[in-house]
Amino acid sequence: MMLVDNKNSPRLVVIKTGNDVTKKIIAWTQRKLKEKEMEHLGGLILKSKSPSCGLKKVKLFKGKPHPSREGKGLFAQSFQEKFPFIPVEEDTELQQTQQRENFINRIFILYEWRRFLQKGKDIKFLVDFHSRFKSSLLAQSQKYYYQMEKLVKQAQHFPLEEIIKQYSQLLVKALSLKATNKKHSYTLNYLLAFLKKSLQPEEKKELLDVISSYQKGGIPLVIPITLINHYAQKYNQPYLQQQYYLHPHPLQLKLLNHA
Repeated sequence: MMLVDNKNSPRLVVIKTGNDVTKKIIAWTQRKLKEKEMEHLGGLILKSKSPSCGLKKVKLFKGKPHPSREGKGLFAQSFQEKFPFIPVEEDTELQQTQQRENFINRIFILYEWRRFLQKGKDIKFLVDFHSRFKSSLLAQSQKYYYQMEKLVKQAQHFPLEEIIKQYSQLLVKALSLKATNKKHSYTLNYLLAFLKKSLQPEEKKELLDVISSYQKGGIPLVIPITLINHYAQKYNQPYLQQQYYLHPHPLQLKLLNHA
């Protein structure tokens, strides 16, 4: 099958017969998205470049053999519109270690955000959520992190529903970006600053060396995270102890070791 470019919306066409099956795929998609199970998905992996499931670079044709432009699969488009807080990624993207790591983090962070929305919205919960995920957001995007920080500080002066709506939009935008080696290194040094007054000289040197080694690509992220977490416990640093960044997912899953 292929997507045929159309001024109103792309059409899904069977290549061999030329049959237009757009209505069928739309009807199936609408039924599927109404299923109760869909709301409880933690994340979704889709087939890359598929005319139904591709998230990007799906070829749209006006005439054979060359595509006129690139777009998004019909099911993928509808799913993301209905469930903006469920992370979606293409299968080929997850072959890269950093992409898998990003996808796993998005799943857990957005799951926690959905739980927050279901608990009942109030300013205290919003402040607690933002405080707990500060480091994680910083590793995704400094730009959106500071916008979210400003929004939370102003929360008492505006309708809560509007604050939640804007925060949700910024959260999705921040998590759509990739947490790179450079961003993680910045975040690790940010966390280190909370320990500087407590660390012994040799401990500080060890931590700086480990962060430097990670920054150069010599060791995986789990090593500096584990070390910072160790010192946060040793020196009883409440702010660091509550940071999701240092406890990104259930310990028994050991996902950072395999990401």
